[in-house]
Amino acid sequence: MTPIEKINRAYGEIVIPQHTFSPRIILFTCNHNPYGALLLLGINRMKYPSGYIPLRLACAGDVSPGLFLKAFLKGADGVLVLGCPREQCAHRVGNLLMENTVTVTRTLLGTLGMQPDRLSMKLLPAGDYVALHEYLLDFYRDMVQQGPSPLRKGDSLVTIT
Repeated sequence: MTPIEKINRAYGEIVIPQHTFSPRIILFTCNHNPYGALLLLGINRMKYPSGYIPLRLACAGDVSPGLFLKAFLKGADGVLVLGCPREQCAHRVGNLLMENTVTVTRTLLGTLGMQPDRLSMKLLPAGDYVALHEYLLDFYRDMVQQGPSPLRKGDSLVTIT
């Protein structure tokens, strides 16, 4: 009996998938509260999927529908925006601007024939890295279930210029 046959007999048939989909997700994060939570993930050695590409912004309210759409056009399978909680925004209304922009962009995505839930947002306090970890894992699982973005071409790296 060969070693492979012994392993298969002891542990069952080993099936190695030929290719698994790994989504690329642009993670826009405000420089204040949410970025602190993202840093705490690393400090506490909590791992999240490698498909995330974090981009730090001065304020999550600075994003525009064009920036989100460009991320999808450049090959992102999902876009996640993290902003400060209400009444904790350093710029006072940045989180409200972000919420409005996400709502408008999700409508645009639906009009363009894409799933609107490929774009998501969360308001997150600085110390809540556990909730951030769960949210990152949940969003990643959702993107895996949805599969590649209809706008994604090949496996080239996402670069936003």
